[in-house]
Amino acid sequence: MVAEHYRHVDTVTEPTQLPEDAALLTVKPYMLKHATMVIPVSITGEMRLPPLDPATNGCRLRVRYPGGLQDLSVWRDPTRNVTVLSHRSDFRRWFTATFQEGDTFVLRAITDDDGDGPSELEFSLVQTVQRQKAVHHSEIVAVRPDWTDSRGLLGYYNPLIGRYAATPFLRLLLRATEELQRAEAAGREPHPFFVVLDEMNLARVEHYFSDFLSCMESGEPLHLHDNAMVESGESGDDDAVPMRLKIPANLYFTGTVNIDETTYMFSPKILDRAFTIELNEVDLAALGSTRAEATGSQPRSGELSLARLPEQLTPLPPPGADDWRDFGAHEGGRLRQRVLDLQARLMADDRHFGYRVAVETARFVNLAVAQTAPDAASGWAALDLALLQKVLPKLHGTQQELDSVLTGLLSFAQEEPALPCMATKIDRMRTRLAHQGFTSFIA
Repeated sequence: MVAEHYRHVDTVTEPTQLPEDAALLTVKPYMLKHATMVIPVSITGEMRLPPLDPATNGCRLRVRYPGGLQDLSVWRDPTRNVTVLSHRSDFRRWFTATFQEGDTFVLRAITDDDGDGPSELEFSLVQTVQRQKAVHHSEIVAVRPDWTDSRGLLGYYNPLIGRYAATPFLRLLLRATEELQRAEAAGREPHPFFVVLDEMNLARVEHYFSDFLSCMESGEPLHLHDNAMVESGESGDDDAVPMRLKIPANLYFTGTVNIDETTYMFSPKILDRAFTIELNEVDLAALGSTRAEATGSQPRSGELSLARLPEQLTPLPPPGADDWRDFGAHEGGRLRQRVLDLQARLMADDRHFGYRVAVETARFVNLAVAQTAPDAASGWAALDLALLQKVLPKLHGTQQELDSVLTGLLSFAQEEPALPCMATKIDRMRTRLAHQGFTSFIA
């Protein structure tokens, strides 16, 4: 629902319908720098090429283009199914004067005057039309149980064929990066992109997502490969894949989780970097009703009605000391004092949280206060949810370990002003602890 709310429509320039035997190609950096280009297999596979010279593995090929007619050199890579066309003299001058990086052109194989199958290349300009188009800004990625590294998400370089095997997730990552660059050049806010990792704990998150956690923490780019030809697009891939890629600030991650015997629990490292939201309430009586019919338009306890949700989702820097300072301004500092009191209680049992949890809780409450009705109830409801989602998920253990801890937390949550969502969850955890001798946030 959030992704649909922020779906954006751009004015795009698209080619008119191409002939079935034509290919639409994009000008890549290496074409302009090295005056060469890889001819797609879809074109060369239909052509009747002249015999290759055994010494050079090349031949001459006639090329027609808007500027004239010219014979150019073609070279076949003996190790890969790649055919390279070299630009020179008049054709090279026409190509560099006509195109810039990212422009498109049409390439097709045509039949020469002998009429004995396609044996020439024809370059032509693209006939375009402008239209409004919804941007593909989200991707649902089904996590596989055999993922032990990031290749399932990011793809990998295949040295056997000299190409990069890209994934839908990587293509979304590249589109989000391009949008961020366009927005910075235009001086506007970038449009958001969303990734949903479906059943993300079918594999160990610490294995396949560790690169992302490290790069999001440090700000360093992801390492994808070390092949310059793949980065320039010279390898023949549809998309040029950079060697290093920063995670763009306009990309948002969400994961769905089921807990059973086929899945893995999360480590403190993962829980510390996420908000854990339980969706375990089933209201069959309200099935088929609208929210207004089910609740009378009034938010229930623990709910936040985002009446002032912004139309533009603005990427923010990582939470920090500024968020903690701003947090102290709400309700005369009472909200922040409750967090300090909670930290003091947990510290006695060596269960206290760190700076990350504190500043992310502050960021959560600050945003909630800005986007909901401006009253005290919203601030306390936001704090209740933040502590529920950031502090309690890391608590798991035996009755001997947690009985006194949960008892103290329940007393804290029931103090005035009460934190009802937190208190309800703690009570459930204590009940499970009493019955089974062990409890955890997710069960």
